[in-house]
Amino acid sequence: MNEAANSTDSTSYGLEEKWGKAILDAGWTSVPNALLKYAGDLKLDPTETLVLIYLMRFWWRAKDLPYPSISKTSEEMGVSRKTMTKKFASLREKGFITPVKQGGRIKFSLEGLQKALAAEHKKQKDVPKTKQVDDFNVDDLL
Repeated sequence: MNEAANSTDSTSYGLEEKWGKAILDAGWTSVPNALLKYAGDLKLDPTETLVLIYLMRFWWRAKDLPYPSISKTSEEMGVSRKTMTKKFASLREKGFITPVKQGGRIKFSLEGLQKALAAEHKKQKDVPKTKQVDDFNVDDLL
């Protein structure tokens, strides 16, 4: 594997080539594919999945938990504050996020999500592979 593939900057994965520098100047978020792959298995609705991605947007360092503004997040997502509050409550009830008081703020631990994704990945890996028939036809999109 070459050195660039081991790097974590945006250029090593061709992000600038894919998205352009102007878009990446606004920042980018690393999202584990497992979240997208197992969202249905974990009974996450699309809004809950997007809320988790928003939390990841503000989680820059492992020990510095995210603390996004519910008002700003709901505005950016185009949903009401009431909807956002319900989604945060649902994610807490499901055990994916945990509010933690840190540095005088309420931040959110994603440890529950990490554990759930790891468990689901292990479960999926242990299931014997079966040949799947893919009824998706790209020509239907054209």
